[in-house]
Amino acid sequence: MWLADRLRADWPVRWTQLLAAGDAQAPMWLRVNSRLASTDDYLGTFSRRDRRARGTAGAQAVVLDSPCDVGELPGFAEGRVSVQDLGAQCVAFPLALLTASEFSMPAPRGGKTALMLERADLKVVAVDVDPKRLARVGENLRRENLAAELVNGDATVPERWWNGVPFDRILLDAPCSALASFAASDIRLRKSPSDIDKLPQLQSRLLHSAWRMLAPGGRLVMPRAR
Repeated sequence: MWLADRLRADWPVRWTQLLAAGDAQAPMWLRVNSRLASTDDYLGTFSRRDRRARGTAGAQAVVLDSPCDVGELPGFAEGRVSVQDLGAQCVAFPLALLTASEFSMPAPRGGKTALMLERADLKVVAVDVDPKRLARVGENLRRENLAAELVNGDATVPERWWNGVPFDRILLDAPCSALASFAASDIRLRKSPSDIDKLPQLQSRLLHSAWRMLAPGGRLVMPRAR
């Protein structure tokens, strides 16, 4: 299998351990909506359900001792909590969110878009080339009673949809290989080596386009582009 071959070539001593880690189940992280509850309040609600969870200092993140269906999460339907990996939640820190014009592109499920809107009163434009993914973004935002301008457009060609007004913050959630994410063993089934090799060129085009839309003194964050 191609992934095993690459790991063996790059990590000849530990490649079997890396493969085994990829088959492990990832922990289930939650993001508590800071507009509706504190982490401590949510942990108290969760403990009354006879489940165990732990909070993370300085963040709205909660990790469960054992995964569960989202329907079992107290407050999920009301938008008090969402499922989101800890690493994805950390983008809020380098963005240094203030009341400003923000921009998120692309927005596969809207988790990071919702995270920004939870943290500050913002005008957010979420862009994605896939209308089905964009529809899911809208669904997730409505669950949390949040709103953003959703644009179905190609982020590599902003001239087709951008009005020319620069953005104070840009979160470029570019497609990546996810090879650096453990517990993601389905990558070897969903992607081929040629898929992986094409990603740097796409990431470069997205970054070039995003840079042109950034306001002077603004911030651009591009997480986990691998």
